[in-house]
Amino acid sequence: MKALIVDDERLARNELKRLLENFPKVHIVGEAANADEAIQLIDELKPDLLFLDIQMPGKNGFELLQSLEGDVPEVIFTTLTMNTPSKLSSKMLWIICSNPSSFRV
Repeated sequence: MKALIVDDERLARNELKRLLENFPKVHIVGEAANADEAIQLIDELKPDLLFLDIQMPGKNGFELLQSLEGDVPEVIFTTLTMNTPSKLSSKMLWIICSNPSSFRV
């Protein structure tokens, strides 16, 4: 599964990549620090899955999704912070990455 990480905080992107190392089926194909970068990468890389931060400078995560046309990847909204226990984050990712279709809205 090709995934793109979209988060304005470099530390959050790095932590998410670290946590995703435990999921060999999830292949990180790129990362974006804002919605404009993400739109370009989504068009170029055609990811199956977005790990998307909601609060970002400029367009937020919801505005990013509204601007997408055509095939829209599955989305997992991330709210990782430096205060989120790593064990809890890892467990949440295991649940979601094991069966992402179960979390469709």
